[in-house]
Amino acid sequence: ESPLHKKISKLLRAPPGRIIIDRFSNSESRIEVDESVRDKHAFILSGDAFSVNEGLVDTALVAQALSLSDAKRITAILSYFPYARQD
Repeated sequence: ESPLHKKISKLLRAPPGRIIIDRFSNSESRIEVDESVRDKHAFILSGDAFSVNEGLVDTALVAQALSLSDAKRITAILSYFPYARQD
């Protein structure tokens, strides 16, 4: 958890959610929402990742997992947006 995540959690007065991000042996991501988000507004805080593509895919998979878990609304906050500088 980064200092930015801590500050945003404090401002929102909401603890970070419980989510599991794991890797299968073939390096595919496994995302599991470990709490109820039904009818809640969920925020995804995504920063720079070791691998740009991996970070972007993980963010999309987290959004999908939250959607499948019936989150009412999902907002992604990207402090770094890959591919934005390309033509």
